[in-house]
Amino acid sequence: MVNGELVLKGLTKTYGDQTVVDQFNLRVEAGEFFSILGPSGCGKSTTLKMVGGFVAPTSGRVFIDGKDVTDLPPNRRSVNTVFQNYALFPYLTVQQNVAFGLRRAGVDKRERNRRVDEVLELVQLTSFSQRKPAELSGGQQQRVALARALILRPDVLLLDEPLSALDAKMRRQLQRELKALHREVGTTFVYITHDQEEAMTMSDRIAVLQNGRVEQVDVPSGVYERPQTLFVAQFMGISNMLLATARPAGAGWVAHLGNAEFAMTDSPPAQGTIQLSIRPERLRIQDEGSGGALSGSIIDVSYLGGAMHYTIAVNPDVTLHAAVPNDGVHPLRSIGESVGVHLASEDLRVVGDSHLADVSVEHADAIPVL
Repeated sequence: MVNGELVLKGLTKTYGDQTVVDQFNLRVEAGEFFSILGPSGCGKSTTLKMVGGFVAPTSGRVFIDGKDVTDLPPNRRSVNTVFQNYALFPYLTVQQNVAFGLRRAGVDKRERNRRVDEVLELVQLTSFSQRKPAELSGGQQQRVALARALILRPDVLLLDEPLSALDAKMRRQLQRELKALHREVGTTFVYITHDQEEAMTMSDRIAVLQNGRVEQVDVPSGVYERPQTLFVAQFMGISNMLLATARPAGAGWVAHLGNAEFAMTDSPPAQGTIQLSIRPERLRIQDEGSGGALSGSIIDVSYLGGAMHYTIAVNPDVTLHAAVPNDGVHPLRSIGESVGVHLASEDLRVVGDSHLADVSVEHADAIPVL
Protein backbone atom coordinates (compact mmCIF):
# COMPACT_ATOMS: atom_id res chain seq x y z
CA MET A 1 0.00 0.00 0.00
CA VAL A 2 1.32 3.44 -0.97
CA ASN A 3 1.01 6.02 1.80
CA GLY A 4 0.45 9.72 1.35
CA GLU A 5 -3.26 10.32 0.80
CA LEU A 6 -4.10 13.86 1.93
CA VAL A 7 -7.67 14.94 2.66
CA LEU A 8 -8.79 18.44 3.65
CA LYS A 9 -12.32 18.82 4.99
CA GLY A 10 -13.76 22.32 5.29
CA LEU A 11 -10.34 23.80 6.01
CA THR A 12 -10.76 27.45 6.96
CA LYS A 13 -8.45 30.15 8.32
CA THR A 14 -9.52 33.59 9.44
CA TYR A 15 -7.58 36.48 10.90
CA GLY A 16 -10.02 38.83 12.59
CA ASP A 17 -12.72 39.52 10.04
CA GLN A 18 -10.56 38.43 7.08
CA THR A 19 -11.05 34.92 5.71
CA VAL A 20 -7.80 33.76 4.11
CA VAL A 21 -8.85 30.17 3.35
CA ASP A 22 -12.56 29.45 3.04
CA GLN A 23 -13.98 25.91 3.28
CA PHE A 24 -11.20 24.15 1.35
CA ASN A 25 -12.25 20.57 0.56
CA LEU A 26 -9.70 18.42 -1.24
CA ARG A 27 -8.49 14.86 -1.72
CA VAL A 28 -4.93 14.30 -2.97
CA GLU A 29 -4.24 10.71 -3.95
CA ALA A 30 -1.20 8.89 -2.57
CA GLY A 31 1.77 9.37 -4.88
CA GLU A 32 0.17 12.25 -6.79
CA PHE A 33 1.98 15.42 -7.88
CA PHE A 34 -0.64 17.99 -6.93
CA SER A 35 -0.29 21.76 -7.37
CA ILE A 36 -2.18 24.54 -5.62
CA LEU A 37 -2.13 27.49 -8.01
CA GLY A 38 -3.24 31.06 -7.58
CA PRO A 39 -2.17 34.72 -7.42
CA SER A 40 -0.39 36.25 -4.45
CA GLY A 41 -2.64 36.50 -1.41
CA CYS A 42 -5.11 33.81 -2.51
CA GLY A 43 -4.44 31.58 0.52
CA LYS A 44 -2.28 28.87 -1.01
CA SER A 45 0.73 29.23 1.33
CA THR A 46 -1.57 29.46 4.36
CA THR A 47 -3.16 26.20 3.23
CA LEU A 48 0.26 24.58 3.01
CA LYS A 49 1.19 25.80 6.49
CA MET A 50 -2.01 24.31 7.91
CA VAL A 51 -1.23 20.97 6.26
CA GLY A 52 2.32 21.11 7.65
CA GLY A 53 1.17 22.02 11.14
CA PHE A 54 2.76 25.48 11.24
CA VAL A 55 -0.60 27.30 11.35
CA ALA A 56 -3.69 26.08 13.19
CA PRO A 57 -6.91 26.18 11.17
CA THR A 58 -9.85 28.17 12.46
CA SER A 59 -12.07 25.24 11.47
CA GLY A 60 -11.89 22.10 9.37
CA ARG A 61 -9.70 19.03 9.54
CA VAL A 62 -6.54 17.64 7.93
CA PHE A 63 -6.23 13.88 7.34
CA ILE A 64 -3.18 11.94 6.16
CA ASP A 65 -3.83 8.30 5.27
CA GLY A 66 -7.13 8.50 7.13
CA LYS A 67 -5.57 9.79 10.36
CA ASP A 68 -6.70 13.16 11.70
CA VAL A 69 -3.48 15.16 12.18
CA THR A 70 -5.11 18.58 12.62
CA ASP A 71 -3.99 18.98 16.23
CA LEU A 72 -0.56 17.35 15.87
CA PRO A 73 2.65 19.44 15.81
CA PRO A 74 4.77 19.39 12.63
CA ASN A 75 7.27 16.85 13.98
CA ARG A 76 4.50 14.30 14.61
CA ARG A 77 3.10 14.42 11.07
CA SER A 78 4.55 12.33 8.25
CA VAL A 79 5.07 15.57 6.34
CA ASN A 80 8.11 17.62 5.42
CA THR A 81 8.38 21.04 3.79
CA VAL A 82 10.72 22.66 1.28
CA PHE A 83 10.47 26.42 1.77
CA GLN A 84 10.98 29.20 -0.76
CA ASN A 85 14.23 30.37 0.90
CA TYR A 86 15.53 26.77 1.39
CA ALA A 87 16.46 27.53 5.07
CA LEU A 88 19.86 25.81 4.88
CA PHE A 89 22.35 26.11 7.74
CA PRO A 90 25.17 28.25 6.28
CA TYR A 91 27.88 26.88 8.60
CA LEU A 92 27.15 23.20 7.80
CA THR A 93 28.30 21.26 4.75
CA VAL A 94 25.83 19.78 2.26
CA GLN A 95 26.26 16.40 3.92
CA GLN A 96 25.65 17.85 7.40
CA ASN A 97 22.62 19.84 6.25
CA VAL A 98 21.05 16.74 4.72
CA ALA A 99 21.83 14.58 7.75
CA PHE A 100 20.49 17.13 10.26
CA GLY A 101 17.03 15.61 10.66
CA LEU A 102 18.41 12.09 11.02
CA ARG A 103 20.81 13.23 13.75
CA ARG A 104 17.94 14.82 15.68
CA ALA A 105 15.98 11.59 15.28
CA GLY A 106 18.86 9.61 16.81
CA VAL A 107 19.65 7.53 13.72
CA ASP A 108 23.04 5.84 14.14
CA LYS A 109 26.01 7.15 12.17
CA ARG A 110 26.36 4.20 9.82
CA GLU A 111 22.70 4.25 8.77
CA ARG A 112 22.77 8.03 8.63
CA ASN A 113 25.73 8.08 6.23
CA ARG A 114 24.15 5.40 4.07
CA ARG A 115 20.92 7.34 3.68
CA VAL A 116 22.74 10.64 3.08
CA ASP A 117 24.79 9.05 0.29
CA GLU A 118 21.64 7.56 -1.20
CA VAL A 119 19.66 10.80 -1.28
CA LEU A 120 22.60 12.92 -2.50
CA GLU A 121 22.96 10.55 -5.44
CA LEU A 122 19.24 10.89 -6.07
CA VAL A 123 19.53 14.70 -6.38
CA GLN A 124 22.88 14.53 -8.21
CA LEU A 125 24.93 16.23 -5.48
CA THR A 126 27.34 13.45 -4.43
CA SER A 127 30.41 15.40 -5.50
CA PHE A 128 29.25 18.50 -3.58
CA SER A 129 28.82 16.84 -0.19
CA GLN A 130 31.60 18.81 1.56
CA ARG A 131 30.67 22.24 0.24
CA LYS A 132 28.90 24.94 2.23
CA PRO A 133 25.64 26.47 0.92
CA ALA A 134 27.44 29.73 -0.05
CA GLU A 135 29.59 27.71 -2.44
CA LEU A 136 26.55 26.38 -4.33
CA SER A 137 24.36 27.83 -7.08
CA GLY A 138 20.69 28.55 -6.39
CA GLY A 139 19.67 25.37 -8.16
CA GLN A 140 22.11 23.29 -6.13
CA GLN A 141 20.86 24.83 -2.89
CA GLN A 142 17.35 23.90 -3.91
CA ARG A 143 18.46 20.30 -4.41
CA VAL A 144 20.05 20.26 -0.94
CA ALA A 145 16.74 21.44 0.56
CA LEU A 146 14.92 18.68 -1.33
CA ALA A 147 17.42 16.06 -0.16
CA ARG A 148 17.08 17.21 3.45
CA ALA A 149 13.29 16.91 3.22
CA LEU A 150 13.26 13.56 1.42
CA ILE A 151 15.78 11.83 3.69
CA LEU A 152 13.16 11.64 6.45
CA ARG A 153 10.92 9.70 4.04
CA PRO A 154 7.73 11.71 4.56
CA ASP A 155 4.43 10.44 3.20
CA VAL A 156 3.67 13.96 1.96
CA LEU A 157 6.24 16.48 0.73
CA LEU A 158 5.11 20.13 0.75
CA LEU A 159 6.89 22.52 -1.62
CA ASP A 160 6.25 26.24 -1.11
CA GLU A 161 7.25 27.97 -4.38
CA PRO A 162 10.74 26.39 -4.23
CA LEU A 163 11.79 27.59 -7.70
CA SER A 164 10.59 31.18 -7.56
CA ALA A 165 14.02 32.67 -6.76
CA LEU A 166 15.71 31.05 -9.76
CA ASP A 167 16.13 32.41 -13.28
CA ALA A 168 13.86 31.14 -16.06
CA LYS A 169 16.37 28.68 -17.56
CA MET A 170 17.19 27.12 -14.18
CA ARG A 171 13.49 26.91 -13.28
CA ARG A 172 12.72 24.93 -16.43
CA GLN A 173 15.62 22.57 -15.77
CA LEU A 174 14.60 21.96 -12.18
CA GLN A 175 10.96 21.49 -13.16
CA ARG A 176 12.05 18.53 -15.28
CA GLU A 177 14.27 17.24 -12.47
CA LEU A 178 11.48 17.53 -9.90
CA LYS A 179 9.10 15.56 -12.12
CA ALA A 180 11.71 12.85 -12.61
CA LEU A 181 12.45 12.82 -8.86
CA HIS A 182 8.76 12.49 -8.07
CA ARG A 183 8.43 9.51 -10.39
CA GLU A 184 11.44 7.87 -8.76
CA VAL A 185 10.56 8.32 -5.09
CA GLY A 186 6.76 7.98 -5.39
CA THR A 187 6.11 10.41 -2.52
CA THR A 188 3.00 12.60 -2.60
CA PHE A 189 4.05 16.10 -3.67
CA VAL A 190 1.88 19.12 -2.86
CA TYR A 191 3.34 22.05 -4.75
CA ILE A 192 2.50 25.74 -4.24
CA THR A 193 2.99 28.13 -7.16
CA HIS A 194 1.65 31.27 -8.78
CA ASP A 195 3.13 30.25 -12.16
CA GLN A 196 0.50 28.75 -14.49
CA GLU A 197 3.01 27.20 -16.88
CA GLU A 198 4.93 25.62 -14.01
CA ALA A 199 1.78 24.06 -12.57
CA MET A 200 0.64 22.68 -15.93
CA THR A 201 4.11 21.35 -16.77
CA MET A 202 4.61 19.42 -13.54
CA SER A 203 1.26 18.43 -12.08
CA ASP A 204 -1.03 15.43 -12.23
CA ARG A 205 -3.84 17.71 -11.04
CA ILE A 206 -4.22 21.37 -10.11
CA ALA A 207 -6.42 23.29 -7.67
CA VAL A 208 -6.91 26.92 -8.69
CA LEU A 209 -7.51 29.27 -5.75
CA GLN A 210 -8.88 32.80 -5.66
CA ASN A 211 -9.64 34.79 -2.49
CA GLY A 212 -9.28 31.69 -0.36
CA ARG A 213 -11.81 29.62 -2.31
CA VAL A 214 -11.30 26.75 -4.73
CA GLU A 215 -12.35 27.77 -8.24
CA GLN A 216 -11.59 24.46 -9.97
CA VAL A 217 -9.76 21.16 -9.41
CA ASP A 218 -8.80 19.29 -12.55
CA VAL A 219 -6.02 17.82 -14.66
CA PRO A 220 -3.88 20.50 -16.37
CA SER A 221 -5.64 20.14 -19.73
CA GLY A 222 -9.03 20.43 -18.03
CA VAL A 223 -8.11 23.61 -16.19
CA TYR A 224 -6.81 25.18 -19.39
CA GLU A 225 -9.23 23.83 -22.00
CA ARG A 226 -12.40 23.64 -19.89
CA PRO A 227 -12.35 26.51 -17.36
CA GLN A 228 -15.37 26.39 -15.08
CA THR A 229 -15.29 30.00 -13.92
CA LEU A 230 -14.45 33.38 -15.37
CA PHE A 231 -11.44 33.68 -13.05
CA VAL A 232 -9.93 30.38 -14.23
CA ALA A 233 -10.45 31.31 -17.88
CA GLN A 234 -8.64 34.61 -17.31
CA PHE A 235 -5.92 33.34 -15.00
CA MET A 236 -4.82 30.37 -17.10
CA GLY A 237 -3.36 32.42 -19.93
CA ILE A 238 -5.04 34.61 -22.53
CA SER A 239 -8.66 33.77 -23.26
CA ASN A 240 -11.12 35.41 -25.62
CA MET A 241 -14.42 35.91 -23.80
CA LEU A 242 -17.49 36.05 -26.00
CA LEU A 243 -21.04 37.08 -25.26
CA ALA A 244 -23.55 35.00 -27.21
CA THR A 245 -27.26 34.15 -27.17
CA ALA A 246 -28.36 30.67 -26.10
CA ARG A 247 -31.46 29.18 -27.68
CA PRO A 248 -32.94 25.65 -27.66
CA ALA A 249 -32.64 23.65 -30.89
CA GLY A 250 -34.21 20.21 -31.12
CA ALA A 251 -32.89 18.03 -28.31
CA GLY A 252 -29.97 20.39 -27.71
CA TRP A 253 -29.16 24.06 -27.93
CA VAL A 254 -27.24 26.54 -30.06
CA ALA A 255 -25.18 29.64 -29.35
CA HIS A 256 -25.76 32.60 -31.66
CA LEU A 257 -22.71 34.79 -32.15
CA GLY A 258 -23.04 37.65 -34.59
CA ASN A 259 -24.41 36.10 -37.77
CA ALA A 260 -23.14 32.61 -36.95
CA GLU A 261 -24.79 29.73 -35.09
CA PHE A 262 -22.94 27.02 -33.15
CA ALA A 263 -24.41 23.69 -32.05
CA MET A 264 -23.14 23.25 -28.49
CA THR A 265 -22.39 20.10 -26.52
CA ASP A 266 -21.96 21.62 -23.03
CA SER A 267 -24.86 21.34 -20.60
CA PRO A 268 -27.46 23.88 -21.73
CA PRO A 269 -27.60 27.11 -19.73
CA ALA A 270 -30.68 29.20 -19.22
CA GLN A 271 -31.89 30.89 -22.36
CA GLY A 272 -30.58 34.37 -23.00
CA THR A 273 -27.14 35.90 -23.04
CA ILE A 274 -24.28 33.61 -22.04
CA GLN A 275 -20.53 33.91 -21.74
CA LEU A 276 -18.21 31.68 -23.76
CA SER A 277 -14.46 31.22 -23.68
CA ILE A 278 -12.08 30.26 -26.49
CA ARG A 279 -8.27 30.12 -26.37
CA PRO A 280 -6.19 32.04 -28.95
CA GLU A 281 -4.70 28.85 -30.43
CA ARG A 282 -8.22 27.60 -31.20
CA LEU A 283 -8.98 30.50 -33.53
CA ARG A 284 -8.25 30.01 -37.24
CA ILE A 285 -7.68 33.06 -39.37
CA GLN A 286 -7.94 33.06 -43.14
CA ASP A 287 -8.18 35.56 -45.95
CA GLU A 288 -10.96 38.11 -45.96
CA GLY A 289 -14.16 36.71 -47.44
CA SER A 290 -13.36 33.12 -46.42
CA GLY A 291 -16.66 32.76 -44.63
CA GLY A 292 -15.48 33.00 -41.04
CA ALA A 293 -17.96 33.58 -38.23
CA LEU A 294 -16.35 36.99 -37.65
CA SER A 295 -14.13 39.31 -39.61
CA GLY A 296 -11.73 42.05 -38.69
CA SER A 297 -8.42 43.78 -39.25
CA ILE A 298 -5.06 42.85 -37.74
CA ILE A 299 -3.83 45.62 -35.46
CA ASP A 300 -0.80 43.95 -33.86
CA VAL A 301 1.63 41.11 -34.66
CA SER A 302 4.01 39.45 -32.17
CA TYR A 303 6.65 36.83 -32.92
CA LEU A 304 6.71 34.15 -30.20
CA GLY A 305 9.14 31.65 -31.69
CA GLY A 306 6.89 28.67 -32.39
CA ALA A 307 3.82 30.83 -32.95
CA MET A 308 2.69 34.17 -34.32
CA HIS A 309 0.31 36.14 -32.11
CA TYR A 310 -2.22 38.32 -33.89
CA THR A 311 -4.52 40.91 -32.35
CA ILE A 312 -7.61 41.40 -34.51
CA ALA A 313 -10.04 44.31 -34.25
CA VAL A 314 -13.52 43.01 -34.99
CA ASN A 315 -14.99 46.50 -34.55
CA PRO A 316 -13.76 49.71 -32.87
CA ASP A 317 -14.59 48.33 -29.40
CA VAL A 318 -13.83 44.63 -29.76
CA THR A 319 -10.57 42.70 -30.26
CA LEU A 320 -9.63 39.02 -30.50
CA HIS A 321 -6.32 37.27 -29.90
CA ALA A 322 -5.18 34.44 -32.17
CA ALA A 323 -2.06 32.26 -31.88
CA VAL A 324 -1.05 30.66 -35.19
CA PRO A 325 1.76 28.08 -35.59
CA ASN A 326 4.91 29.55 -37.10
CA ASP A 327 5.45 26.43 -39.22
CA GLY A 328 5.96 27.68 -42.75
CA VAL A 329 2.50 26.35 -43.68
CA HIS A 330 0.32 29.11 -42.25
CA PRO A 331 0.89 32.38 -44.11
CA LEU A 332 2.36 35.29 -42.18
CA ARG A 333 -0.04 38.18 -41.70
CA SER A 334 0.62 41.90 -41.53
CA ILE A 335 -0.77 44.81 -39.56
CA GLY A 336 -3.71 46.30 -41.44
CA GLU A 337 -4.62 43.06 -43.22
CA SER A 338 -8.32 42.11 -43.24
CA VAL A 339 -9.05 38.51 -42.23
CA GLY A 340 -11.87 36.11 -41.48
CA VAL A 341 -11.95 34.46 -38.06
CA HIS A 342 -13.15 30.84 -37.87
CA LEU A 343 -14.48 29.28 -34.62
CA ALA A 344 -15.46 25.65 -33.97
CA SER A 345 -18.29 24.65 -31.65
CA GLU A 346 -16.13 22.11 -29.84
CA ASP A 347 -13.64 24.84 -28.89
CA LEU A 348 -16.22 27.13 -27.28
CA ARG A 349 -16.68 26.65 -23.54
CA VAL A 350 -19.55 27.93 -21.44
CA VAL A 351 -17.92 29.68 -18.49
CA GLY A 352 -19.46 29.01 -15.08
CA ASP A 353 -22.98 30.20 -14.45
CA SER A 354 -22.95 32.08 -17.71
CA HIS A 355 -26.47 33.47 -17.88
CA LEU A 356 -25.99 37.23 -17.76
CA ALA A 357 -29.30 38.75 -16.77
CA ASP A 358 -27.88 42.27 -16.86
CA VAL A 359 -26.63 42.04 -20.46
CA SER A 360 -29.11 42.82 -23.20
CA VAL A 361 -29.56 40.27 -26.00
CA GLU A 362 -29.12 43.04 -28.57
CA HIS A 363 -25.44 43.26 -27.57
CA ALA A 364 -24.78 39.51 -27.50
CA ASP A 365 -22.23 39.71 -30.31
CA ALA A 366 -19.90 41.96 -28.30
CA ILE A 367 -16.64 40.17 -27.49
CA PRO A 368 -14.78 41.79 -24.60
CA VAL A 369 -11.24 40.43 -24.37
CA LEU A 370 -10.17 39.89 -20.79
